[in-house]
Amino acid sequence: MHCMKNLLFLVLLLFCRYDTRGSQTDSLLRAGVQYYHGGAYAAALDLFRKCKELAAHTRDTPALILVYRNTGNVYSQLGQTIPALQAYQRSARIADETGDKRAAARTINNIGALYEEQKDFGNALAYYNKAEAIARAAGDSSILADCANNKGVVYEQQLNYPEALRAYQQALRIYEGTGNEERIGLALNNMGIVYKYLGDYPRAIAHYRRSLMLAERGNNKFLAAANLNNIGNVYALLHDYRQAIAYNSRSLQIAREIKALNIIIEAYSSLAEAHAEAGDYRRAYHSYRQYAQARDSFISAERSEQLAALQTKYETEKKEKEIISLKQEEQHYLLQLARQQLLLQRRNYLVMVIAGIVVLLGITGFLFYSRQQLKQRQLRERAVLDAEYRERMRIARDVHDDLGSGLSRISLMAQLADKKAAGEQQPAQELHYIARVSKELVDNMRDLIWVLNPEHASLDNLVARIREFCSDYLEENGIAVTFDIPQEMKDTHISRDLQRNVFFTVKEAVHNVVKHAAATRVHIRLETAEDAICIGISDNGKGFDTATVKESGNGLRNMRQRMEALGGSYKITAVQGKGTEVQITLSPDAAAAPEVRG
Repeated sequence: MHCMKNLLFLVLLLFCRYDTRGSQTDSLLRAGVQYYHGGAYAAALDLFRKCKELAAHTRDTPALILVYRNTGNVYSQLGQTIPALQAYQRSARIADETGDKRAAARTINNIGALYEEQKDFGNALAYYNKAEAIARAAGDSSILADCANNKGVVYEQQLNYPEALRAYQQALRIYEGTGNEERIGLALNNMGIVYKYLGDYPRAIAHYRRSLMLAERGNNKFLAAANLNNIGNVYALLHDYRQAIAYNSRSLQIAREIKALNIIIEAYSSLAEAHAEAGDYRRAYHSYRQYAQARDSFISAERSEQLAALQTKYETEKKEKEIISLKQEEQHYLLQLARQQLLLQRRNYLVMVIAGIVVLLGITGFLFYSRQQLKQRQLRERAVLDAEYRERMRIARDVHDDLGSGLSRISLMAQLADKKAAGEQQPAQELHYIARVSKELVDNMRDLIWVLNPEHASLDNLVARIREFCSDYLEENGIAVTFDIPQEMKDTHISRDLQRNVFFTVKEAVHNVVKHAAATRVHIRLETAEDAICIGISDNGKGFDTATVKESGNGLRNMRQRMEALGGSYKITAVQGKGTEVQITLSPDAAAAPEVRG
């Protein structure tokens, strides 16, 4: 067989030397499909691989779609689900990218069949419906028939026989209209299965025989083996075990020839039951053992007992010839026991598959969770670093603005004083200025340290510090100050951003009064309500025209920016000759908000 395959491939290569690369691909593809239908799956895969390389080299996307789909078909027949699904997905992806709706529909329909084989009926129907919608839009009746046929298979396994029969009949009508004998045979075989379950055995056999005839005429060995086994099962139900064994044996022979594992398993199972019903326990035992080996499953204790019982019956028949005298009750019991063991074995196999899937999902979920945790930890660490960087930059700016400029002024005055002293002049004014600026720097440093201390980040501490600063600073400059502040303040935690911005805004406003207002009295009030916290600073100074004065200086602009950063508002009202009022408004939520650390 191996030599014949190589010879055929050499002949194809010699033929292709006088053809285009496209016809080379077509020739290889046709030969591979013939091998597939003939059950030579290894040879088919070999040709499909060569065809894929050639189609990829020539960028023949229609050929690639067919190669991947047929490769999936071969893997599906061999029971290799994962490679089959991967091949189908590649085929569907290429068809979708190139806009080939018919090819996409056919491949999606095949994916549904793959899920149906795994008993995942929900996914199977979803893919069939998707393929059906694409085929209907493309106007392809043959794909619609395939979808109807496959949906019938799902309904049949869900025991919805009337719906299954309607789906098969719909598929058969379309197949007969197109003259596709292979598909006609498939639909007839499926209808025979439904009639068998409905108890209409003559009609079931008639449909199987019609399907078998078409399969043999088209050399479709897989469908022929399936029909032969199905006919044998119906004869077993009719208690014609001789006919049943004959058909099941023919099915097994073809299935083993083409290595169709699923039909081999079913044929051995059917032979075991038929031999047991016929009273031939030696062959029943042999067939059941072959069935167990084909399923490649573990042998439970109960199944061992059943095999031992069949072996005992065989030895008894061989040595004592007493098997004929066994009571009908005992025969019935053994048959039921064999059937129960078959069901138990299938159920155990399903449990193992489900357990494997659950373990795989658990491992996948754990890995995903660990990855997300690592990601979140990295994000938190990055946020902390960013927050630390911003805090350092802010402190640097505050130190530069408050201390840097003051130190520069002190340096300048010291130089002037030194020059006056060298010229034997009294540097009294410069020394006084140095002392005043030095005191301001000390005060600014104390304010900066106070703001940085997290223990002071509460509303009552902020109000107390504002009262202390305003009293000292204004009285020192000869300005009377009055306060309208509640005696008891709620001990509410505030963020350091709010603590710093509110304090420096009040401080800037008071500095402006001293520097520009020429005021003799300042009134500071603080009001709290459910929807707002208001701080007002008013003076009886000379005021100014707000229409002509812009926020060109850093002071007014910084005050506004500080309040807007907190989500609050800043308003300044001035009347020439009557004074100025600065009003700050904050929401309680802003006051109580914790500091964001990243």
